[in-house]
Amino acid sequence: MPISLTSRLLAKIDLQLLAPTPGLFLLVAPGGGKTSVLKAVARQKGLPLINVGLELAQALLDFPANRRFNAVRSQLEKLVVSRGEKLLLLDNLELLFEPSLAHDPLDLLQTLSRQYYLIAAWPGEVQEERLTYAPGHPEYREYRLKNLACEVLIS
Repeated sequence: MPISLTSRLLAKIDLQLLAPTPGLFLLVAPGGGKTSVLKAVARQKGLPLINVGLELAQALLDFPANRRFNAVRSQLEKLVVSRGEKLLLLDNLELLFEPSLAHDPLDLLQTLSRQYYLIAAWPGEVQEERLTYAPGHPEYREYRLKNLACEVLIS
């Protein structure tokens, strides 16, 4: 019987908490189910689950549209810091890919993961040794797996 994605993630969390430095895990499940997995893990481990899209959008409304790109990094960091935890679960990352915000979503997450253990639900998929998001769309992103400074957990 295959080990569930939730069980695999729980095992990774236990190992990650023993690691000397924080890091980033990307949860990739192209068929869906990432939110359910994160919710189950949040309940079992008592960890905060941040709806990045909703909470970051609300925070960015305080800034004029032409200045929001300047506020993305600091507002995302505030969302993480405000939880007062070293390990956080991040879901609904799609807003980070918005072209008008002019940021590299993976860079934002990796920068935060220097101080916090982050487990993020990647909204794309892995294709041919590449982590992708939204092929054929303006917000398209692609990263070579071997160049990533994070771990990818694929369903």
